[in-house]
Amino acid sequence: MDVFNALFEEFAKQANRLLNDLPSPSDFAHPSVWYRAQKHAPILCLRPTRARGLPLITLHHVFLQFQLEALRPLSMTTDTVAAKVAAKDLCYTMGDSFETEEERGIAFDHCVSGVLEKGKAGYWLSSDSVIHGGKADRCIQEAKIPIALRQHELEFGSGGADAYIQIARTYHLLTIVLTDRAKTDINARSFLAHGAPCFLICLVGTQYFPLIFASGNFFARTHLVRKWWVL
Repeated sequence: MDVFNALFEEFAKQANRLLNDLPSPSDFAHPSVWYRAQKHAPILCLRPTRARGLPLITLHHVFLQFQLEALRPLSMTTDTVAAKVAAKDLCYTMGDSFETEEERGIAFDHCVSGVLEKGKAGYWLSSDSVIHGGKADRCIQEAKIPIALRQHELEFGSGGADAYIQIARTYHLLTIVLTDRAKTDINARSFLAHGAPCFLICLVGTQYFPLIFASGNFFARTHLVRKWWVL
């Protein structure tokens, strides 16, 4: 498996060389744009479905562990109570209509304040290696390395953008930015060496909450209708 992963790592590097001039995340998220761009050296984010890589649990143990933990019955601890309270608040709140995407994000932060960090707002990603940069609406960092990125959309199709494609492209930019930083930043170098595992969170309208796992250039999606997982 190590040999196989090394081959895919080299493939991802070569593919990224062809992807450095992709549009910004907000432009890339339009269906008419991403579909054309994904025909050659695609981001392996399952859009279209043939743009797929290895299962995430084979690329980094953190995702296997997360999957096992998500399926395991919860023991009654202080953290469990906080998570259940957050889930209840999300169900009561996120079905409401909001005037702006930022208001939806603020409401989400309030609901999960005892479980998740608020994160840094408006986290910009740009590099001399790419033509277009991008921005995550929220970013949680560890040792100045993003470990969770979040994208807000007011409702489905608002502005014609696809939140999943937008966050996928934002994560792709993150891997490029960190590759540049790795030349002088040991934390970035270590993060990439472990496959750049990252949680990508989309807040979309009143109906669903997709949680996306990303590692390197590979994605897996979990769509949860009217249900909320609190990491």
